[in-house]
Order: sequence, then structure tokens, then C-alpha cells
Amino acid sequence: MVLLFGIPLALVFAVSFASRGTYGGIEWAFTLGNYTSIADPLYLRIFWRSLWLAVLTTVICLVMGFPLAYVIARAPKRWQGVLLMLVIIPFWTNFLVRTYAWMFILRS
Repeated sequence: MVLLFGIPLALVFAVSFASRGTYGGIEWAFTLGNYTSIADPLYLRIFWRSLWLAVLTTVICLVMGFPLAYVIARAPKRWQGVLLMLVIIPFWTNFLVRTYAWMFILRS
């Protein structure tokens, strides 16, 4: 857990105190400039819009997900698998389309 989560988090934290170099690289000079720019109205507006979209998306998913889960849980046993597959199929479409596209490309 420390290897996969802690070390990258520590690196991001360390880079947050560094400054940007001339060509976009990282200059390891200590600065608080990255944190002072948070108070800029542009960044605050973007932050609140992102937070609002996250809350709205969560509410929409809960409003749609709980009734659907309730219906699947209360359905007869033989229909539960079918209903669950109807929920899962949209997650597979991207994978299936890419697979068929590669089959078509590699066939010729």
C-alpha cells in the first residue's frame, strides 16, 4: 500500500512546492506560489464548478441506482441474472467495439 499509494502521493506533495522551469520542467526551488494562486477567482470558480458537477453526478447516480438495485433484488431469481446483464452490457460495448475493429483491421 505504501509503495503504490504513499510514494506517489509524497512525490506529488513534493512537486507542489517546486516551481515550473523555463521550458515547463520542474525546478526544485522551494516556493509557495502554487498555493497562493489557489485564491485566484478563476481557479475558485473552476473548483466550485467541479465540486458541483461531482455532487450532481453522485445524486443522479444514487437516484437512478438505488431503485434499479431494488428492482433487481426483488425480481424473481430467474430474472435477476437477465436484469443484471442488462445493466452490465453497456460497460462491455466499448471493449467489444474495439475488439471487432481490431479483428477487422488485422484480417486484411
